[in-house]
Amino acid sequence: MRPLFCHVGVVDITPSEPVHLDGFANRVGLSGPVHRPLTSRCLVLSDGPSRLCLIANDLCEMALEHVNLIRDAIQEATGLDRERVLIHNIHTHSAPAMGNMLPAANEADRRYQEAVRQTICLL
Repeated sequence: MRPLFCHVGVVDITPSEPVHLDGFANRVGLSGPVHRPLTSRCLVLSDGPSRLCLIANDLCEMALEHVNLIRDAIQEATGLDRERVLIHNIHTHSAPAMGNMLPAANEADRRYQEAVRQTICLL
């Protein structure tokens, strides 16, 4: 039996400016003060020849466009096949919009989405 190795990473994905939040169709306005920071957590498991990357985000949802860009960037940076990168969101209704239900509505939303994609790839 081969030993199992792991790597764990955590990064802050809390917005630095007010953005639109996800989860409720009748929500009005932008985000306010931060009650609890948002994070993205990563676990990479390896038995030597095989690796698997699990990413969990404090987000409601993430559009496939963002998922594909993250998986491609991780593959390019590490050589890990993009099919072995699994991305999960905890489905909180108190996080910025990253999904298809509420596309980026302003420049702050677009800046946040780009920053999250880049930050997750640092894990």
